[in-house]
Amino acid sequence: MDSTGTLRCPEGQARATARRQQRTSSARRGYGAAPKRKREELLAQWKPGDPCAHCGQPMWSKTGLDLAHTQDRTGYRGLAHAECNRGNR
Repeated sequence: MDSTGTLRCPEGQARATARRQQRTSSARRGYGAAPKRKREELLAQWKPGDPCAHCGQPMWSKTGLDLAHTQDRTGYRGLAHAECNRGNR
């Protein structure tokens, strides 16, 4: 640890600061209050085994579900596995 209390070298600290400054807020990325309300509404109606909006496979647990946007991001497709919605599946 250096005198500033960081574990990074000055160059690493500068890169980390630049990355933090480039991030946009969740609201600016389309995840503000309205999408959060919509997700909560859909979760209240969700039943185990409902199909994923992306892959169509059953969703067995409420944990790890995302609200999936339409391709043009003007609406919502429904609930989806986080892995499907984030492109990890």
